[in-house]
Amino acid sequence: MEVLEYHDQSELHDNKPEPEKESEVVPTKEPEIVEQEQEEVKDPPIAAVEKKPRSKRLTLQERLALAAKSGGKKKENSEDSPRASVDSVRPVVDEPEKEVTPPVSEEAEEPSIPENFTELEKDDLIVLVRKLDDLNKQTKLNSESKLAALNTQVSTLNSTVSALSATNERLKDRLNTNAKSQDNSVLSKKLEEKELQIKELLEEGAKLSSKEVSLTQTIKKLKIKEIENEEEIDRLKEEAGELIDKANNLQSQMDAVRESEKSIKEERLNFEILQGKFDKLTKERTNIYNELKELKHKRLDVQLSNTKKALEEETKKSSELQAKLEQLSLQFEMFKEQSKVEISQKEYKLEKEKQRYNELRDENYNEIKRLEQKMEQLRIQSENKLVNGTSSSDGSQEIDKKLLSTNEILQVQYTQALENWKLIESSYQNKISQFENDINLLKQKDMNYSRKIKTMTSDLRAKSEDIDELIDIESSLRNEITKLTEKITSKEDEIVQLRQNYELISKQLEEEKAKLEEEKAKKPEVVAAPVQPQSLYLHDLSSSNLFKSQRSVSAISSINHSWDIALGESSTTPRSTLPNSRKVSNTSLYFSPSLQTPTYNRYEFVEQEDDFDVSSPISTYKPKDDDLGSSSNNLTVHGSNGGANIQIMGKLSSQIRRLEIEMITLKDEVNTLTREKADATTEILRLMKQNEELASLKESNLELEKDLQDLSHNYETTLVLLGEKSEQVEELKADVQDLKDLCREQVQQLVSMK
Repeated sequence: MEVLEYHDQSELHDNKPEPEKESEVVPTKEPEIVEQEQEEVKDPPIAAVEKKPRSKRLTLQERLALAAKSGGKKKENSEDSPRASVDSVRPVVDEPEKEVTPPVSEEAEEPSIPENFTELEKDDLIVLVRKLDDLNKQTKLNSESKLAALNTQVSTLNSTVSALSATNERLKDRLNTNAKSQDNSVLSKKLEEKELQIKELLEEGAKLSSKEVSLTQTIKKLKIKEIENEEEIDRLKEEAGELIDKANNLQSQMDAVRESEKSIKEERLNFEILQGKFDKLTKERTNIYNELKELKHKRLDVQLSNTKKALEEETKKSSELQAKLEQLSLQFEMFKEQSKVEISQKEYKLEKEKQRYNELRDENYNEIKRLEQKMEQLRIQSENKLVNGTSSSDGSQEIDKKLLSTNEILQVQYTQALENWKLIESSYQNKISQFENDINLLKQKDMNYSRKIKTMTSDLRAKSEDIDELIDIESSLRNEITKLTEKITSKEDEIVQLRQNYELISKQLEEEKAKLEEEKAKKPEVVAAPVQPQSLYLHDLSSSNLFKSQRSVSAISSINHSWDIALGESSTTPRSTLPNSRKVSNTSLYFSPSLQTPTYNRYEFVEQEDDFDVSSPISTYKPKDDDLGSSSNNLTVHGSNGGANIQIMGKLSSQIRRLEIEMITLKDEVNTLTREKADATTEILRLMKQNEELASLKESNLELEKDLQDLSHNYETTLVLLGEKSEQVEELKADVQDLKDLCREQVQQLVSMK
């Protein structure tokens, strides 16, 4: 800066004329710029594609005319001294610098639609549509502001060109008037220095021209991007219409859902009331159940001990009865065999007696015939004697009388004995037939009783096995009941814990919502302040030098700002580093580390130089700390605020999602617990039914035991009756033997008497 001021002062004091090479500098370079800008203006496809009417861009000649008019007005205020002219030029230079540096426009993020927008709820879709509308408006405003800023920049540059050309002419006139008094040697040196400066300025002009080309390209890109944004806006409007339709459908669904939610709330209130009642009932049931358990345990222990004792006694009795049954069955078989043998013996004896009786009867019959024959012979003899002999002795008559009387007596006795024998025989035969019938009946009863005893023994064994199984089942069921009660208590504890967690989570959500609302209410809108980089002041330079240096500074500052916006992020919305990426996911917005803490690096411009050619003059430029300090500070402040807000929103959205997932899991767990509770109640009911069935089986077992006792008693009575009947048979057999003996004695007496 000091060197430039020194050259300016020395140049003002010189009065020698300056060569006309400087005047040729601007005209030689300006036509190229005019041609480039005219080529930019003659781009019909970009202007034709635009849908909205925009301000018509002025050509370079029109801008120069406007600058000449403004320069003519400023000539009136200029003084004769070159210092005053330079001072009069300085505000003209400063003002464009301030206008050239556009404010750090917050580039709106390109509208991003999530891939799963069809699954979103109505409120989320409405918020998304509003965001998209805001983003589209913001992009339009930013693009229009950029274009306006670039147009103002070009117009200010043209005005500075015209002003610098006018000042250059004035300086040339003054230098021509003052050049006569100066030395030729000093002028030659100054001319050489000026030529060097002109060369440097020409190089800077070339750089600025290339930079202008790049700026025009960026303008074209921005126009194309604006067109694409408009197309995207139209498409998004269509999608917004579809989304509005979907939102209306969702609204109707939401109304139905709200109605269902109301009904669910009512059901939930009823459920809570019922749950409270159920909890009270469960507590009462648990208390009663515990008391019943204690009583049942006591009673069951007593009953089990009694039943065990009774079972042991019954098993002992059944074993004893079984042994007795076996003994009695053996005795009965022995008795049957003995009775069969005795019956066969008695039948054999009866047959023998019958044979003897028949023989005796035949003998008696033969004896009677013989006696009758004798009697006939004696009668015949007596008759013969009566006929033949007149006189008979008294002794013979008495003998005959005695014989006749004895014969008559014997005949009467014989007839009586036959009748008595027949009566006795018939009575005995009747008794034998009765006894045989009784024996058959007893045999049938014995068979029936033996069958009944066998069935009862099998039933006893089956019932004993069933009792053992039921005892095992009862023990297993008791274990299951204890396990189920433990499970129920644990599940109830889990339900209580889950309810507490649910209440805590709901409270946390409400607190976080309240905090968010407070933060939204308290948080002021962040507005980006325009960045004003430090302007380079060139003192007492020629018009071409001042124009080119000023243009280079403004172009570099605009490029720096454009790169700052492209590489960093705005105060409200982050921007992706890729130029073609239009749709950014929510996760990248919330969780990308590059977007959370946006910072500005003073050497970013150097790192991004690879986008230009190697031979580009822009690659040699590296900004200083003083030039970019203010812009970096402003960007870091606004970017950090936006990143912090986005980070907070991302965290809150992730927490809300996590809490919603936890709510869903808690609801699922509550449903599973209710199902398990219902299963446990059904299981308890089933176990109670099984206990009732077991009690009924025990009662049936007792009844069967009573029946068995009755059968055993009947069996004993039948055995007693069998013994009595067998004794009666023995007595009858003895009576028959006695009668047989009497008959024999009588027959022998009769025979002996004859």
